[in-house]
Amino acid sequence: MRNYLSVLDKQKDYKDQVVAYVLMANSYDKVMDSRNDYADYLYREAERLAKSNKDLSMSVWARMNFINNRYFFRDYEQLIPVLLSVMNDLQRKSNTKLIFPTETYKLIGWILQTMNDTDESLNYLLKALKTAKPDSEDQATLLYSVGLHYFRIKNYVEAEKYFDKTAEIALKINDMSRYAKVLGSKAEILENDGKISEAIELAKEDVKLSKVAKDEQNTIYSLVLLSRLYISSNRPDEAIPYLAEAEKIAYSKPYYLSARRRIVMMKLELLDGQNTAKELSLLKELKALEDSVRKTDGEIAVRNSQYQIIKRKYEIDLENTKAAYRQKTNIYIIICIILLFTASFIYWSYRNKLKNRSLAYDKLVLEMELEKQTLELKLSETELNLNSQIEYLKNKNTQIKKLNFEIQKLERTSGYNLEKKEGKLHALLDSHLMTEENWKLFKLQFQKTFPDFYEDLLANFPDLTDSNLRIVLLLNLGFSYSEAASLLGITSEAVRKSKQRLKKKYGEGLLFESLFVDTEPIDLES
Repeated sequence: MRNYLSVLDKQKDYKDQVVAYVLMANSYDKVMDSRNDYADYLYREAERLAKSNKDLSMSVWARMNFINNRYFFRDYEQLIPVLLSVMNDLQRKSNTKLIFPTETYKLIGWILQTMNDTDESLNYLLKALKTAKPDSEDQATLLYSVGLHYFRIKNYVEAEKYFDKTAEIALKINDMSRYAKVLGSKAEILENDGKISEAIELAKEDVKLSKVAKDEQNTIYSLVLLSRLYISSNRPDEAIPYLAEAEKIAYSKPYYLSARRRIVMMKLELLDGQNTAKELSLLKELKALEDSVRKTDGEIAVRNSQYQIIKRKYEIDLENTKAAYRQKTNIYIIICIILLFTASFIYWSYRNKLKNRSLAYDKLVLEMELEKQTLELKLSETELNLNSQIEYLKNKNTQIKKLNFEIQKLERTSGYNLEKKEGKLHALLDSHLMTEENWKLFKLQFQKTFPDFYEDLLANFPDLTDSNLRIVLLLNLGFSYSEAASLLGITSEAVRKSKQRLKKKYGEGLLFESLFVDTEPIDLES
């Protein structure tokens, strides 16, 4: 290898050198099946050569190969700064002729989709779709990615349209891996519609075709999906073998940490308090996986990367705003000299007022988004227990109050037209509500901390609905009616009426008193 590099360094054409460095780095990582320092060195050399020759096309190509490699190994912390540099170059020099435009835009769109930057990811995916060859693997892949975009924003009708187009092309070109993914996604749509039996049949076909296509990642995903569907339909025994098969594959490679984490959480759900020793072992494993995932793979690493992206966007927006402000100020001076002083003063004062409202609104939204991401990051870095969950929910309530206060303040001004038009603050408010994932994690920590109380609750009140259970747990932990209402996205009156209905249903005796422990908060220190 050293001899080959020595010969390569003597090549006169820098483009040949860049290509060779990148291809060697790709091969080296593929053979090692993991990221390594030597491949990193080769990528850096390729980028250095392209940059020193002021060849932006080659520079973008070299960096995108590095990004693609790190994306495969789920190394978000390394790829994000490089991705931002590529996006920045493409924005500054939009006329750059890319070597592989479809691949470039597609990969950027995929990664931004992983980061939940939905609007920006769709923009890049549609750019890639315009350059893709008809009836090609690229076109099928991109149609599927656009379908995923609509699926994630819960526009299932539009999502299914794109999935159907993907399936049509995938079958035409015999791309069984992509067709299998379509079946899995359509199974998830059926799951959302409550059609679990139909979803199971599609998920089974997804598993079968993924194995035929030797698509290891999608095989894991489809096995986990099928297991989840069996659990949802109260058929846990049928879920166990599929979950075991997924586990075997997930533990065969070091970069399937996120899949392993999901599998452990599902195994905990299957145990449901039946084997304390086994649960304790799984919880220890989950903690170890959380620590690893934080730096490599999964939702926690993605949150960190999302934070970097939002922070960078904020800095870029701030720089652009300052630049735009300086430029417009100069224009104002020239116009004021030419036009009558009074007329120009009135006109530009009005324009400034509108602009400042828009800037103030955007600044407020960005600040609130940063506070939310900081809160999420803080939770991911603390020990997983009920105290941390309670603190997280209390902080969420503070954020919700602050958002409501800012929205009410805006309603009293003409600046509220911006919120009515864009709805960013209301969307952020909705995102603070307790999600299904947050609820499951909170319930699990409550169950671990107060097992006796939780078991008595289920034994004495077997017909307690999930919504009532949320209210009961929150009130017993000292959350006020208004705090519980804020987290659940309902009114304080709705919480109060729910409690009154429970009182009417179970009477005013000891049974009802055991439900709310005299409304005194449970002592977390006992």
